[in-house]
Amino acid sequence: TATGSVKQIVQAMFASVVPVANSFVLLALITCIYATLGVNLFGDTHPEHFGVFSMGLFTMFECVTADGWSDIVRRISSEPNADIS
Repeated sequence: TATGSVKQIVQAMFASVVPVANSFVLLALITCIYATLGVNLFGDTHPEHFGVFSMGLFTMFECVTADGWSDIVRRISSEPNADIS
């Protein structure tokens, strides 16, 4: 019946809440680790992206969501003292 199908879908959605939340927590943890690395490695040379942890976290968020990551790479690699080959 239709109500049985809807009930099954709703139960599956509620059962998937915890695994999806765990995935988001893991993604946030990994993003924070890379933001910390970015601040420590690139904070002095690129303070507009990695000057403080919050800027590094925002930069990593941009890279994870693919929102403007190419602009970040172009700006950093176009500088005369860029270490990217």
